[in-house]
Amino acid sequence: MTRKKDQESDDEVVTDALLSEYHAHQLMGQTRDYLARGRQWQQTSDDELRDHWIDALKRWFASRRRADVPAKNDIEAELRLRGLEPPHSAVANEYAQLRDELKQGKDAKTEQISDELDEGFASFLDLRSRPKH
Repeated sequence: MTRKKDQESDDEVVTDALLSEYHAHQLMGQTRDYLARGRQWQQTSDDELRDHWIDALKRWFASRRRADVPAKNDIEAELRLRGLEPPHSAVANEYAQLRDELKQGKDAKTEQISDELDEGFASFLDLRSRPKH
């Protein structure tokens, strides 16, 4: 019994590490893309940038349109470049609702988000398994 629990614990550690690596990969790609587009938010004050991020996240949350994602990602990239965190507490209700919807598989938009996450993670795993040379 202990051996099985140890294996499950080891599997969780590996899964957590892999998910962390995937998240870091996604963030680096978003930052690279933002820099390649010319760092549009560079001259914006920290407070204004946070306000723009809140608006962008709420706009995406309301629409769930893929077209609303790049604006949010670009603002997040600028925040990262400044060493700042997005004001997650300002959108806590949206996060909670999204978590609930993802758990329930509530609607077509939520299922699309879940499918996109699955596809992105599968692509990452494929890229990760390729030879490094």
